[in-house]
Amino acid sequence: MMEDENNIVTLVSSDGIQYKVYKHLAIQSKTLNTFLNSNPCFIEHRTQHVMLPIKGVYLKRIIEYLEYKYFAKNTKSFDEFEIGDDETVDLLDAAAYLRL
Repeated sequence: MMEDENNIVTLVSSDGIQYKVYKHLAIQSKTLNTFLNSNPCFIEHRTQHVMLPIKGVYLKRIIEYLEYKYFAKNTKSFDEFEIGDDETVDLLDAAAYLRL
């Protein structure tokens, strides 16, 4: 897949860590889809840059999940997405915010 600047969005964690993500992965989140696509009044729509109230360590795991979800939907057999006990509650909060 070509890395076209129009296909990349920047997600910024609450602790300032920036992640460059393909837009088609990010918009699997209903929240991110609203910010990035739905309303041109949102600054996020114009800049393709979204600041999130999620710590970097958990945002990274959410991005891993978005990649997993995207690629798993096109295959019949795939491994489970592993979540550690120590991150379950924080990832659940992040997933609820992002409407995954």
